[in-house]
Amino acid sequence: GAAIVSNGGSFISMSDEAFESGNWDKNSFAMLDIIFGEEKTTRRLYGNNTPAFTLFTPAMRSAIEKYAAAENAKILITGAYVGTDLELCGDTLAAKFAASVLHYRHMTNHASKSGEIFPVNSMKTDFPSDFSFVQNYNPGIYKVESPDAIEPADKETSVLFRYQGDQKSAAVIHNGKTKTMVFGFPFETITTDAERNELMKQILTYFGIKEKDK
Repeated sequence: GAAIVSNGGSFISMSDEAFESGNWDKNSFAMLDIIFGEEKTTRRLYGNNTPAFTLFTPAMRSAIEKYAAAENAKILITGAYVGTDLELCGDTLAAKFAASVLHYRHMTNHASKSGEIFPVNSMKTDFPSDFSFVQNYNPGIYKVESPDAIEPADKETSVLFRYQGDQKSAAVIHNGKTKTMVFGFPFETITTDAERNELMKQILTYFGIKEKDK
């Protein structure tokens, strides 16, 4: 939220439950920004073995689809397990949803050790900067132990950023009727305020929410 405010915007924060309730107007928001952090499907060791913290539950998928049907919908999703959880959750419909609505597929986990990303050449006009995120001890930001590599699910979707090193895909972008960006690491772990603000500026500008600098 702070990065949006720094770029002259405002935001409304919702819990998973509030978002999934559907008690909101899909046409009232310029962008949907879902922050998954390091959330992933987890099974308890004792007692009830029902999985918890699944990313794309049926209720979450339904809520995202509701927003995606809005005019000029833009969706930003970030998290360390956005790909991995498609397998962990054990629900094949989650993977189909990710491919058909969010336009990405899982490649692999443990995709980076450097915590550094760079834009692909074809996207440098709109995303000219390299960025870093926390993969080692940082007193103010949690470290990302296992960022995901994800890949485009169709020909209308492109790689946006790659991880330094093995150059696996760190983020994908879809520029269709519904515009989507999905990152395989948490946005909030980008190393500095300045970098977070700059990346959000580039995202908002690409989405047409913020005017380009003259």
